[in-house]
Amino acid sequence: MRTVLSRLLLVGLLGVAVFAVVRLADGTSRALVALEGLHADELDHQAFSLDAPGTLAIDAAGSFEEAGSPASDTTLAAYGWVVRRSDGAVVWQMDPARPSRGTLVTVADTLRLEPGIYDAYFTGFGDPLVREPGPRDGSLRERVRAFLSRGGRAWVGDAGRWRLLLRALDEGAREAETSDLGDPARTDVPDDSAVVWRTVGVENRDRREGLLQVTAPARVRVRAVTEVTDGVVADVPSIVRLDTRDTVWTASGPGVWAGGSLKNRVVEAEVALEPGLYRAAFAADRSHAYDGWTANPPLVPWAWGMTIRRATPDAAVARLDPADVELPEIVAFECVGPDQERRATFDVPAPLDVLVVAVGEIASGSRYDYATLEVADGDDWDDVWEMRRDLEPAGGADKNRRAVVALPLEPGTYRLTYETDGSHDCESGYNSEGGPDDPLWGAVVYALDPSADLAAFNVRVDEPAPSAAPPSSSVGALVLPDASRLLAQIDSVGDDQDRRVRFTLDAPTEVMIIAQGELSDESRYDFATLERANGQEVWAMTWENTVPGGDALFHRRFEGPLALGPGTYVLRYRSDGSRGFGDFGPASRALWGVHVYGPDAAPPETPETPTVDV
Repeated sequence: MRTVLSRLLLVGLLGVAVFAVVRLADGTSRALVALEGLHADELDHQAFSLDAPGTLAIDAAGSFEEAGSPASDTTLAAYGWVVRRSDGAVVWQMDPARPSRGTLVTVADTLRLEPGIYDAYFTGFGDPLVREPGPRDGSLRERVRAFLSRGGRAWVGDAGRWRLLLRALDEGAREAETSDLGDPARTDVPDDSAVVWRTVGVENRDRREGLLQVTAPARVRVRAVTEVTDGVVADVPSIVRLDTRDTVWTASGPGVWAGGSLKNRVVEAEVALEPGLYRAAFAADRSHAYDGWTANPPLVPWAWGMTIRRATPDAAVARLDPADVELPEIVAFECVGPDQERRATFDVPAPLDVLVVAVGEIASGSRYDYATLEVADGDDWDDVWEMRRDLEPAGGADKNRRAVVALPLEPGTYRLTYETDGSHDCESGYNSEGGPDDPLWGAVVYALDPSADLAAFNVRVDEPAPSAAPPSSSVGALVLPDASRLLAQIDSVGDDQDRRVRFTLDAPTEVMIIAQGELSDESRYDFATLERANGQEVWAMTWENTVPGGDALFHRRFEGPLALGPGTYVLRYRSDGSRGFGDFGPASRALWGVHVYGPDAAPPETPETPTVDV
């Protein structure tokens, strides 16, 4: 009996060992790239880098479009590929034969790569330009086919088996890295002295533009990766001469296929430019662009956009340098100090192109010192331009940003505004991260017509105002209740913090909240919130429910009651990377954070005076 049990145990152990060997041989958990669990209508991506030459084993599965036409018979609907990031070369892609039945295909391959960064992709959008979504004739069979294939997308049923696995076969591949490689559309590209202007990774409804200055007749080579269907260019690249508003080049014709859907096209041209100023632009429509595809993307997805290169090394064309501009200056705010809101209004009597140059402080999507341009519309002002996108480094700290933009203005009344917060400016001094290379800290509007008559613009400059905050009739000194009433507190908050404190109420309670922070009518920089334990927000500091906390712009205070039910709450305070505790005067040293107070203690009951009979 003991011998039988021993043999059974041995067989069990052997089975476990075999399972482990099979699992290791499968290698999914150790794959350098593992794109699995994929879905239709998605693009999956993983980057990796090699410091030495390496060899990879590839295991991939994808799908063909439904058979039925010469185009769909040879078109993959779902597939994987690998791109070398440095030059956008496709180093491997699925290229299987069509299966005799069904749409699923598998590929096993090996790939030898040199050192570099690589991007592995898998797409599952298919190409609507090659499929027949409806019945190909009036027969019942065709109507049933169209229904069962989900409009010609029968391959979607294969999605659970799609994959792209890359496994290391040698030491060079085993040393590969996969972390912190970023989005190729948002990372720096290798230096190329011939490139004058480049914009890539353009998303839906996005418009990118750059200004070029040509000082002698020159030729440039333009390359655009865009969407063209039936001869119509959906995402439009262009070069426009600013003084005449003439379009000297735009995409036309089908170009060449960029891979993926047939509507992905590369359009290239060589363009002659005469001396002058030009606007290069790439404007995407509402669908099928980077990070928002509606069909399989091009094989180099991040190249969606436009690149302009000098056709010859001595071509006299470059990005416009604002320091070299010699144009009529309509209005300028050149060294704006802290806590300012500078405004100037001017009239445009006839259509006019202007150049706006602005330098300010913008970090992590938040604007601290920035410019806007508006046009009068009756008693209101409509935005024409705001300093938010297409910004470039201005030197010094990363948050020093510069905008250089040309704008066509129709006749009307316009207002230039430049707003600052209470730190990091050219008047009171830049903080430890340093000021910009450009002495400008403000905004300038130039007329692009050198012969423009400045008197015709009737410029009116407002007196400097210390704050854009709505006036408050009474902002008293900060007075904190007795500390014995505190239920929760967060104090002395520094930069880049996210602090939380929990407290519990056993019964319905009206609490008092006092908080100070930094907010504008657009953004919250340092602010408090109150949440339930499940994350539901029950209160937050906003521009609307706060009042000025002092004389500094954006210093805001909340002080008021809030009725809460029984339960556990999370008091939270978040801050950005500049200005905080103590930077807004004495009040900000007394409290830069948030306090929650319970109600006053109930006064003791006065005993009744006994009645004495006489």
